[in-house]
Amino acid sequence: MIPCSKMLNCKQHRCEELCHKGYCMPCLQSEFYEVFCTCGKTKLDPPVSCGTPPPNCNEPCSREHACTHQVLHNCHYQEQCPPCPQLVNKMCMGGHTVRFGIPCHIQDVSCGNSCGKPLKCGMHVCESWCHKGDCQAEDKPCEQQCLYPRNSCNHSCNAKCHSGKACPPSVCFEKVKAICECGRRKVDMLCFNEAKIASNSLGLAKVHQQA
Repeated sequence: MIPCSKMLNCKQHRCEELCHKGYCMPCLQSEFYEVFCTCGKTKLDPPVSCGTPPPNCNEPCSREHACTHQVLHNCHYQEQCPPCPQLVNKMCMGGHTVRFGIPCHIQDVSCGNSCGKPLKCGMHVCESWCHKGDCQAEDKPCEQQCLYPRNSCNHSCNAKCHSGKACPPSVCFEKVKAICECGRRKVDMLCFNEAKIASNSLGLAKVHQQA
């Protein structure tokens, strides 16, 4: 018969049983040295069964931590310490306001308001929620609507932002109220149709436009 030779649960020794079905027996070997906790204040005396984890320790964790708050967790052998639960005040990511009662370990805090920072176009502000980092990528232009007034009707251009360039010719779709000279007839319509009323479509002699 051939020995099993599979790695045992201790990850250090191999099964010395003859080839068999099912799981291997736990490692029965012992280690003859002390096993210490992470901070070294608690130990297990030999002999210690192979694969025995470090002992539990009730001393405060002695590792170096990112903050200076009181350590509230005990010594441990996990790679990372538990997050610090101390409640503190933190400025939001956008620098708008201080948020109160935020757990220390939370880094990115949003105030929930619109960002409001000026965009590179010089006309608009960022409409995203409070965030960290740049408001727009270097190669991404502003896509908000142009706010410059039209020459023909004074309504906003509303084309996609074109900072530094003249507003492109386009049809105005703002709703307006056309009123005859005597004020007895009023008609709601789109701004670009106002001229048609003034001519002959409703038989009005003259039309005044109201936004």
